[in-house]
Amino acid sequence: MEPKSTLGLKTLPKTIEQHEADEKRIAETLKQVEAYWNDIAPYGAPQFDAGRGMELLLFDANRYRDGLNRVIAKAQEQEALIKHRENNGQEVSDADRQRWFAYLEAAHIAQDALSPNPPAENSETTQQ
Repeated sequence: MEPKSTLGLKTLPKTIEQHEADEKRIAETLKQVEAYWNDIAPYGAPQFDAGRGMELLLFDANRYRDGLNRVIAKAQEQEALIKHRENNGQEVSDADRQRWFAYLEAAHIAQDALSPNPPAENSETTQQ
C-alpha cells in the first residue's frame, strides 16, 4: 500500500520511535483485553486469543449500549403516559411527574455515556 500523497508529495513512513510506540500500545491493549477475558469469560471457556477477547468486548459494549438505550426509552415512555393522561382528562400525580424527572435525569446521563464526544468539563461526571 502506497502512502497517501498531499499536493503530490508522499508522506514519510513512520519513524522507528513511532512504530515502537504503536507496538507498545497494541501490546498493552492486548494485555488489558486478556485480563478482561480472564475476569469475565465463563468457566470452561476456551483459552484467550485476541479475536475471542475482542468479540467479548464488543458483545458487552453492545449489551451496555442496549441497556442505556432502554433507560432513555423509559423517560420517553413516562412522558407519553403523562401526555396521554392529560389528553384524556385523567389526573397526573406528583409521583408520575417525579418518576418522569428521575427517568429524564437518568436518560441524560445515558445519552452522555453514549455520546461519541468526551464529557464537558463542567458536567457532573467529571466533578465526581
